Amino acid sequence: MAGSAWLAAALLAKPGVVVTQSGARYEGDVNERGDDVIVAIRGVQTTIPRGEVASLEYSVPFEEEFQARLAKLEANDVAGRIELAKWAMSHEQYVAARDVLELAQAIDPNSRDAVDLQIVVRSQLKLAAQARQPDNETVKPPGDGTAKTIDDPGVAAMARQALSQDDIQAIRRIEWRPDDAAVRVRIDNKAARSYADLKQMRWEEFSRMKSTEQARMILNDPNATAEQKRGVEILNDPPSIAEFRRVIQPVIISGCATSGCHGGINATFKLMNPAGTDELAYTNFYMLNGYTKKLDRQVPAGGIFGGATELRMFDRGNGAKSLLLQYGLPAELAEFDHPKVPNFEPAYQSMNDARARAALGWIDRSLRLNPAEYGIEWTPPGASAAPTTNPATGPG
Repeated sequence: MAGSAWLAAALLAKPGVVVTQSGARYEGDVNERGDDVIVAIRGVQTTIPRGEVASLEYSVPFEEEFQARLAKLEANDVAGRIELAKWAMSHEQYVAARDVLELAQAIDPNSRDAVDLQIVVRSQLKLAAQARQPDNETVKPPGDGTAKTIDDPGVAAMARQALSQDDIQAIRRIEWRPDDAAVRVRIDNKAARSYADLKQMRWEEFSRMKSTEQARMILNDPNATAEQKRGVEILNDPPSIAEFRRVIQPVIISGCATSGCHGGINATFKLMNPAGTDELAYTNFYMLNGYTKKLDRQVPAGGIFGGATELRMFDRGNGAKSLLLQYGLPAELAEFDHPKVPNFEPAYQSMNDARARAALGWIDRSLRLNPAEYGIEWTPPGASAAPTTNPATGPG
């Protein structure tokens, strides 16, 4: 009978967040039973008397939310379906994204945005299928015939040179945009109470706010202390970083981070390859984000740059001038050529290439326009200088 009662409770449970009067926060499968609220976290149940509950918020399952959003779209709304597909991708729900893109293409077979996004979605589905194969302990970077395993000494060495979890949190806090609804956060109770005291807010009032609202208040408040901001932990990639890992980084790794180029032992600017972990992927993002190229001439005034003498790998808001695009184009099409190196092959055929369009859209629409400094002290791989707050720059 006890087993039957437990099963019934489990079936009635729904994902949610419980905050107690003392400020403790529990996120898991929630079941309300009589005078108690029961939260199961990874199979471990915590029983909380209802009188001690300050707030209880249920999470809407993805499929339910997806169907609700789809039902609100007009029958001929192609753009709305494309945006819904992007939202599904931000939740790593690629089957749903594929299905809604097929609906968009059925309405408008000539939609270039739907076609380009479908290419990305199918690529992710293929990668997911490969990851389920028995040999998924081996990573084979595109363009490199040498297989690398998780315990490969080279991979282990890279991991030791990568950013830390604290560094990753610093980047996530800065890159989290106000309209990023897919981000999940957890706030240290001490930091939350300290901030509530700073703002002279009653704790009961502050604790009833959604964790994302609390986090935004803390992170966007110039008067919040560094300790209070460090108390905000972002549990998943902001959409711009998730898109970097899904769409941008694979192209860079296959074209730039091979053993003969920026993945080689003697590379001046060395990228992490493979980059399947958070630490390695964020290290690549951080290095590329800080990469600049000084020019020996001034870009003519009146252009997008308006007289700049320095180019950036990710020029936020000026995607077409970014080196991520310029260095990936054939020399005859690029305004700023990739430095001449042996065996160099452009990543894109033209600016109309689906991968170039994806990179352009990511820089101009996904990245924050004017992010604050990350405040990270870190030494790039192979550098002998003391740690600095900016990644090293150098020739392409």
